[in-house]
Amino acid sequence: MAINILSKLPSSHLLKQLLVAFSCNLFCLVSGCTFGFSAVLLPQIKNDPYFPYSAKYDSWIASSSCLSMALGCIAAGYLSDKYGRRITHIMAATPFILGWVVQAFANDVILLLVGRVLTGLSTGVFRSLGAIYLGEIANPINRPMFIFSLSISATSGILFIHLLGGYLSWRLSCFIICLPTVLGMCIQVYVKESPLWLIYKDKIEKGTQAFEWFRGNDEFSQKELAEILEKQKDRPPNMTFKEGVKAMFTKAFMKPLLIAFLIFVTVQFSGVNTMSFYAQDLLRTTFSGEQDPFMLMLVTDATRVIGVAFLFSFSKYIPRRRSYVITCTILVVLLILLIAYIAVKPEGLAALAITVLMLYIALGSIIGGLAWTFIGEIFPSNLRGLGSGIGASSSFFLLFLSVNITPGIMLNFGIIATYSTFAVVTLIGVTFLHFLLPKTDGKTLQEIENSYDKN
Repeated sequence: MAINILSKLPSSHLLKQLLVAFSCNLFCLVSGCTFGFSAVLLPQIKNDPYFPYSAKYDSWIASSSCLSMALGCIAAGYLSDKYGRRITHIMAATPFILGWVVQAFANDVILLLVGRVLTGLSTGVFRSLGAIYLGEIANPINRPMFIFSLSISATSGILFIHLLGGYLSWRLSCFIICLPTVLGMCIQVYVKESPLWLIYKDKIEKGTQAFEWFRGNDEFSQKELAEILEKQKDRPPNMTFKEGVKAMFTKAFMKPLLIAFLIFVTVQFSGVNTMSFYAQDLLRTTFSGEQDPFMLMLVTDATRVIGVAFLFSFSKYIPRRRSYVITCTILVVLLILLIAYIAVKPEGLAALAITVLMLYIALGSIIGGLAWTFIGEIFPSNLRGLGSGIGASSSFFLLFLSVNITPGIMLNFGIIATYSTFAVVTLIGVTFLHFLLPKTDGKTLQEIENSYDKN
């Protein structure tokens, strides 16, 4: 029977975990702003007399950050394995702030793209690294709840920037986004490094101290620490390049990497995240201008937050593997219903269609939240940073593809073809995941890793 460890933790240890979670959530909040910024930026610069706007750059302004997010994830894997989870967070915050300042002062497309690329790089680091850091300091029962909170913050960030950009200038919005980033940096300076990273780097004494700083020394925690230390005896502290390459081609690494890729295929080609970049245009086309696209955008943003918040509230009771597969399947059905509405356009059913759209957004946000909980868990400890980095990188590269091709599909083939593409790709991806996705609920990271050895 699962034990609720959270209720048994001394308050000081719980507060230390929550402090790290708060800082990681601040970074994910501002990362969500990177996702949603183009949806309010593009309408404003079209009418900005001081900015030389050209429609041919729209897709690049929207998608350039996605491509750099993919590079940021790979950098996060290397840097976090070499320098630690905490230090890498602090390092990434500097170019992030610089990127928003560059955008605030941009007077041409080139500077705007430079700012988008800088913020995208750091967003890739924040989004992939937060799940690893929290996964390594939290106990197994509450680990999903901590990692789910990152998705709440990311979706809240999209709503936050859409509200800012809807009522304030895009330049002022850039400066406001820097404030939570600075606060997150200050917290990370205070807290301790991931105990698992320290132990894997053969810094046993520091790692043990950090583990007890975060988790205390109760019986359950000491048992998990003993398993980690026992496993460390059989692992070389620093792999050579040849050993690293060899480890990357083992089943224990390649299978999680394939799973991560398929997870993010379903997430990014479900279309929900792509809608963050072209929200007003997609919604205007879906409902033929019958509804206010800005208000619909805010409603869909709020729906995202509600969907992930629901997941967060019941994270300890939801079987994640089964939930992911079922949710993806329902999402495909909802896409088919949207396609039918657009094709037939029955009178008097606009409210029903909006309801279907809201459910689609909510479920898409739920699978996005579920996806990131798996990424911080499924890779082996000696390559967790690299594996999570590559896996998360594939997420943003796929998002880059989706954001780049969606306008072309809409323009050349129409909105029905766009939603049909989302439905078909999601269905194919979830079919494979039904057979491959492992069960990780209630297991320690060491138990998940040991399961690959057994197989």
